[in-house]
Amino acid sequence: MDIRFSIAAVRHLPVYLWPWVWWQLFAVKRWCRINKRKVLWQADETGKVWVTYVSDDEKDLTAWCHQQNKVYRAHWRAMYNESGEMHLSAIHFWMGRIMECGERCVGHVRVEVECALPAVQDSS
Repeated sequence: MDIRFSIAAVRHLPVYLWPWVWWQLFAVKRWCRINKRKVLWQADETGKVWVTYVSDDEKDLTAWCHQQNKVYRAHWRAMYNESGEMHLSAIHFWMGRIMECGERCVGHVRVEVECALPAVQDSS
């Protein structure tokens, strides 16, 4: 963010505190130029400037790793799509699964056998 003294940012402060805020912003801007980082700032009702956010350091590798974790990779979809049915909606997906095991899902079917089955004869 560009650090500059703007009336909109200090409208809630009395006019006699504006030079104090301007002096603090001058110091914050110098720090940003030296460290090559950006900040977000706010001023409280006493005229004290608070830095609420400091941008990531470009030389810091952990910040880069966190950014890369948030990036979506196109090959991830294929890695987690073993059945090849990820493109289907939930209704189509589950209807196919229900139809595969239909006889288990239909309910309890009672079959009565009238005649007894012959005993197994072991010829060994």
